[in-house]
Amino acid sequence: MMRCTTFPAAAVALAAISLLPLHGCAPRGNGPQVPAPPGSVAAFAPVSLRIHPLTHVDAAAGIKDATAADKTRIVLHFELKDRFGDNVKALGTLRVELLKPGSGATPGIESRELTWDVAEFADPDENFKRFDTPTRTYRVLLNAPRWVGDSLADRNHRDAPGWVKLRARFEPIGQQGLMFIDEYVLQP
Repeated sequence: MMRCTTFPAAAVALAAISLLPLHGCAPRGNGPQVPAPPGSVAAFAPVSLRIHPLTHVDAAAGIKDATAADKTRIVLHFELKDRFGDNVKALGTLRVELLKPGSGATPGIESRELTWDVAEFADPDENFKRFDTPTRTYRVLLNAPRWVGDSLADRNHRDAPGWVKLRARFEPIGQQGLMFIDEYVLQP
C-alpha cells in the first residue's frame, strides 16, 4: 500500500519563494555581481578592470614627431571582465595616471606626475581598434617624458624612483556612477 503525504499550501509557497534569486542585493563596483535577468545585455557587462602584466615601458621607437628623442612610450594593456571572469569589450571613458614615489620631505608619498584621458573608448570604431585580439586585452600607447624610461632603465640614474605606478580608471557608458580602477607598478 502506497502512502501519500500532503503539504500545506503555505509551506509550498514559502519553499518556492525561497528558491527565487535575489536581484539587486549585491554592491555595485568591482567584485561579484548578482546575476542579471535571463536575456539581459547586462549579463555580460564588465564588473572589473585589470591592468595586464604585458604592460611595459618602450623606448622612443615609433614616436613620430620632432621631439621623439625626448619621449618614452608606455604600452598599457588592460582587460575588462564580466561576472563570469571572461574578457569583454565595453564603451566608456578611460583615465590613466602615472605616479612616482615622493622624495625629500615626503618620501614614500606618491605624487601624480602625468594624466592621460583616452576618450576614444566611447566611440565603437575607435574602441574596436584598441582591442588586441591575440591577447584579449585593450592596448593603449601613452607618450611620456624621457625620464620615465631612463629612470626605469638605469637604477643609478640620479632621478630614478626605482618604480612608477600606473592607475587606470574606466567608466562604462550608461552605468551612471560606476567605475573600475586598478593599479600596476612598473619596475626595472
